[in-house]
Amino acid sequence: MRHVIERRSTGRHRTATCHNFSMRVLWHGLFPVIALAAVIALMKAALASDSDTVWFPTKNIEIIVPASPGGGFDRAARTIQRIWQDKQIIVTPINVLNKPGGGGAISWAYLKERKEDGNVLCISTPNILTNHISGKSSLTYTDFTPIAQLYNEYPVFAVRADSPLKTGQDLVRRLKEAPNSLAVSVGSGYGNANHLAMVLIAKSAGLATKKLRVVVFKGSSEAMVALLGRHIDVAIVGASVSLPHLEFGQIRILGISAPQRLSGMLVSVPTWKEQGINSVMGNWRGIIGAPHMRPAQVSYWDNALNQLTNAPEWKEAADDSLWILEYMDSKKSWSHLESEYSRLRALLEELGLAR
Repeated sequence: MRHVIERRSTGRHRTATCHNFSMRVLWHGLFPVIALAAVIALMKAALASDSDTVWFPTKNIEIIVPASPGGGFDRAARTIQRIWQDKQIIVTPINVLNKPGGGGAISWAYLKERKEDGNVLCISTPNILTNHISGKSSLTYTDFTPIAQLYNEYPVFAVRADSPLKTGQDLVRRLKEAPNSLAVSVGSGYGNANHLAMVLIAKSAGLATKKLRVVVFKGSSEAMVALLGRHIDVAIVGASVSLPHLEFGQIRILGISAPQRLSGMLVSVPTWKEQGINSVMGNWRGIIGAPHMRPAQVSYWDNALNQLTNAPEWKEAADDSLWILEYMDSKKSWSHLESEYSRLRALLEELGLAR
């Protein structure tokens, strides 16, 4: 009997030992699976938390140009596109889309619909402020996400090479005698920097602004075509737009609305201030993004634009186009636009162009 009991006890012991062994085998088999699941869970949590701090383009990038091809806005966008791609600062494909019309209104309406989309940018100009101040548009910089300020380009007053107008004073005298006798193009919209440069000349010379024949095109390149085709008499365009035509002897520059003379091919052209006329008006170029962009998206573009503006190719393009580089990141851009809005509102109110 004792032997039987001992055998039964030994059997129970062996059964318990086998059970413990099986549990150890099972645990060692499941541990890698459980550990992997835990790692995946941690990675998902990390990615979720990083979604607010890290962002990359998820589709083709669009750079919207609020003017027709060939003008100053277009030149800026395509220079940015080329340098970003050539330097591989951005490997995502970049498309430049021209959406002219309404002094920028068509581009802004398109951008407005791309809420929270970090893949679309738009070249910004003083029009985004002046159109709102003058009542031509309900949209302004606060409806979008300011990304950067890039540079300033000053308007030049161009006539054909065979024009009887030789100097800025010739233009002023002609307009005093007959304000409606000359057709003057101001670029892509009333109230823009080119138009304001002309209005300041009129004010300084005591001219009746409302009597001037002001013509608007969809872009400065169209204005130059009209000038050479004798459809207009004076084209007010960005300095860079005038350079190819000046090089071929097709045009003459009467004056520049800059605080001091420019370099390069325009070094011999006097400013309006030198000619006794108070007209200084910069035509800055910046970049705005879609409404309600996330901080991570803005941070991505801050980094990309910082690399762009530090590239030798960007500085070379600025020298060639007579751009005055004035880079500001997204934070400084907000402050700049706010102060510019106040300054331009005061100017437009003084000129009777604000609403």
